[in-house]
Parts: sequence; structure tokens; C-alpha cells
Amino acid sequence: MGGLIAKLKRPLRKFNIENRANAVLSRSKPIPAPKPAASIKQLQLAQELNPEFLKDHYQKNLKLDERLKNVYVTSIGPGTNTLNQPNPDRPLPVSRITEHFEFGFYIPDSVPVGKITLKEIFQLFVLHKEDTVKNSSDILAKKYKLDKETVDKLLEYYKLYQIILPKRDDDHESNLKRVAKELEIYPEELEEGTKKEQNELNKIRDKFLK
Repeated sequence: MGGLIAKLKRPLRKFNIENRANAVLSRSKPIPAPKPAASIKQLQLAQELNPEFLKDHYQKNLKLDERLKNVYVTSIGPGTNTLNQPNPDRPLPVSRITEHFEFGFYIPDSVPVGKITLKEIFQLFVLHKEDTVKNSSDILAKKYKLDKETVDKLLEYYKLYQIILPKRDDDHESNLKRVAKELEIYPEELEEGTKKEQNELNKIRDKFLK
């Protein structure tokens, strides 16, 4: 229902809107907004106490104006160009090239008691692996100033990575025998097949290089 009423009132609001707007703009002095009732009551009370209140309020005070002419503001501080001056408390980096830290992390110079660096954790694992009796959790906890329960959990739940490489046999003949066994053919036939493939590759290479 409200939408229907708004649609009906819209043509009335837009009727002769340009002329009405020009009439408002052509006024020499705009019509002031109505004052609240509290402001009107306060103004009436001020006029009752001092009928010349508005006149004194809007009149220029020559004494105050002369005093303001004698007021000057001077600045006695550091130079305004402080961007290029280095701050010793917050020094800027000399080089923006990222350093390659050990183990990929920055190791601080000082570590609080009860904490250790990543490098010391690796050392702890290596010492315990070399001799579990001489480097038990109690001894390692005293050495690195850690809680024994923390060291026990480190040794139980964390391990160092180990690289295990497959065994390689450099003997060409044994490699041929192993491949021949997997393919169930003789080594001599495998050797001849390899030579034929190499000859075909050499022919193709010579053809394109000419």
C-alpha cells in the first residue's frame, strides 16, 4: 500500500520542479532553518537579563583585536627534514639482501633459560644417539637447562631424518645379468639389442647432422 501511495505522490513532487528550484536559488538570502524551542527559550532569557546581549555579542572587541596582533608563534625545535637522519634506537638495514641462515631460520644471539635453538636441538639428538647412557635425558636436561619431561618428549616424538640410498652395483656385466633375468632373456641377446639400438641412434644423428 505504501508503495502505491509513493507512486501516486511522485508526479506531484516533480511538478514544475525546475521553476521551483530556480526560485529558491534566485533568492538573495536563504530562509534560515527554524530554531529549536530550547534555543528560543534560552535567547529570550538572555534578552531579559541583558537586552544588549546580541549587540555586544556581534560587536568587534577592539582591545582583544589589538592583543591578537601582538601574539606570535615561534618554533625552536629540531629541523623538519628528519627523514634522512638515522635513528640510533631504530637503525635501518644496511643491505636489503636476505641472508641465508643456517637451517633456514635466524638463530638469535641470546636465548632465555628454558628454551634452546634449532641447532642445539639437533646437537641434543646427535649426542643422545651416540651414547644413550652418557647422554641420557637427565644429563641433557641439565646441560641445556631444560625440563626433563620436555627432553623426554623430544627424544620420544622427534627424530632426525636419515638418507637411505639404494645399493648400486657398478659392474656392467652384473647389471646386464640382472636385467636379463627380469626380462627372461640371455645377456648376449640383451647386449646385441643394445648395440643395435645404439647403431640406429647413430644413423639418425648422422643423418640430421649432415
